[in-house]
Amino acid sequence: MLGHYDDARQFISKLRQEGYESFAVTQEGQLQFLEGQFEEAAASFQALARSNSPETSIMGRALQARVEAETGHGAAAIELLTSALVSAKAIADKPRQAALLLDRAYLYARQGKAEACIDDVAPVSYTHLDVYKRQLQPTALVHEAYLRLTRLQQIDWQSKSHFLAVSATVMRRILVDHARANQALKRGDGGVTISLNDAIFPAPEREPEILALDEALDKLAKLDERQSKIVELRFFAGMTEEETGEVLGIGSRTVKRDWRLAKAWLFAELH
Repeated sequence: MLGHYDDARQFISKLRQEGYESFAVTQEGQLQFLEGQFEEAAASFQALARSNSPETSIMGRALQARVEAETGHGAAAIELLTSALVSAKAIADKPRQAALLLDRAYLYARQGKAEACIDDVAPVSYTHLDVYKRQLQPTALVHEAYLRLTRLQQIDWQSKSHFLAVSATVMRRILVDHARANQALKRGDGGVTISLNDAIFPAPEREPEILALDEALDKLAKLDERQSKIVELRFFAGMTEEETGEVLGIGSRTVKRDWRLAKAWLFAELH
């Protein structure tokens, strides 16, 4: 969104002149939301939700849910997100499904519904991490995550970013604990050969590598906590650079820079 509302309105007007009506309505609704004009924003997003384009309709319902949640109508927001999820599944839009699941999970967390929250969070992590498929069945992951997050029910979830950060840490601990338990049952020569892929992470089927990565992240946190958190969010929660920046309250350029530095540090540490 543009920094000055007047500039934003000029931009919206230009979009309409160029024939980008859906984009204009989206930007207009977001501007109304930022200005606290929630009824107007809801009307804008409802118009998008009625679109014949499945993608636009899904986006409209997701944005409308944001308004409902902001105005204290959590149940209505969850209903809208559930409807959008059905549509996203129908067109096999997996990235959108993941985003909607996390939005709904956050609302469940705010309502203290830990089991429903984890039912939404776990599939996202399970799909993102092949290692979960090798080590844990989806039901086992849901069960473990539920047990751990129920202990956190009294947390005052300050924002969706706060919720996602905690969830990423929980998922990391589940993965590492299982790798450590499995290694305790195995005999080996004690040597670990780290083979990092392009995303800097070890092949997921190699449990010793997962443990080495976990230890390296702890060391990195002592040097640069933000870089360590960026790695945790991107790997264990499967976030994009933009989403990671939103969670940490920094720009995507900063995320990209720190991601590059963390990648170089981990490569040196693990070899």
